[in-house]
Amino acid sequence: MHIYFYLSQEYWIEPIPNLKTLPKLSHSGQHSWVTQTYLHLKESDIKCSLVKELPTEGIIIFHKGSLAENYIPNKRQLLVCIQADWGRHSFAQRYICQNRKQASYASIALEIPRKTYFVHFWSQSDIIKRNPKRSSTFSNISYYGIKDNLADELKSADWIEFLDSHGIEWSVVEEREKWGDYFSADVVLFCRDFKGSPFHFKPATKLYNTWIAECLPIFTPESAFMDEMVGNENSGIVISNYAELKQRIINLNNSPDEFRQMIENGKQLGQNYSNKKITQEWLSIIKHLEESLEKQLKSPLRFLAFIYIRKLMNLVKKFILAIK
Repeated sequence: MHIYFYLSQEYWIEPIPNLKTLPKLSHSGQHSWVTQTYLHLKESDIKCSLVKELPTEGIIIFHKGSLAENYIPNKRQLLVCIQADWGRHSFAQRYICQNRKQASYASIALEIPRKTYFVHFWSQSDIIKRNPKRSSTFSNISYYGIKDNLADELKSADWIEFLDSHGIEWSVVEEREKWGDYFSADVVLFCRDFKGSPFHFKPATKLYNTWIAECLPIFTPESAFMDEMVGNENSGIVISNYAELKQRIINLNNSPDEFRQMIENGKQLGQNYSNKKITQEWLSIIKHLEESLEKQLKSPLRFLAFIYIRKLMNLVKKFILAIK
């Protein structure tokens, strides 16, 4: 059974890039999820195709932003929507998400159960690991990402003054082309806010990128991070507020042996997020998708019932929104 990865015309790149050139050509979620996954699976000799025209049959994996919301599949198509942080396509029969909580909370009001599969998002490509000669050295804290996604406290003068008083340098790396360079990093901090927001639609990528890079992660308790930390509590530092962050940094600065051991613990965990491991996750999902399409082909009435129910649910949703 053939697997198709679908990109709409606006995202199509000709010629099709490879894994090395893709990051330089696009930073779109469409390519990060669809094109990148296709390339990884193709590299592992999985039979699949990247297409810009919707096939009339088969397993069609697409990003939520690539397919019109009112597109209705035929009985020979299995639409598999990659949610990312875009939500769910109304007529997709299956979903793929990047946060386990998305899978857990998939059946919401006015939904009918549709299987949602969790898969780890691909780690940052071409990671340059922390300089091993730094050992227990703790002299800088880095953040990799867009500055607007940082908690306000971490953009304040107080934060800079605090770090300066303890001989620690603060580095905000916003340039995408440098997001894989951890050579001079010691601690990596990621914190969107100190409100305890779970961010159920965000992945844990920043956490395991840090482990792969052999640095120490410090972060707020977003749901994806906490899922990965189960049983791995000594591989990172979870902080709930700004004052606690400061205190943990002071403690860490005075405990070089603890710092070195936590980095070593994370280093071991980083091996669990290799491209090979994530490819295996995808292969397991694809096996289930093939079984799902086979069942659908054998149960045309059940498929028709699914379509009619989805149409009805969409009408109900529109009605509710109209009267609000």
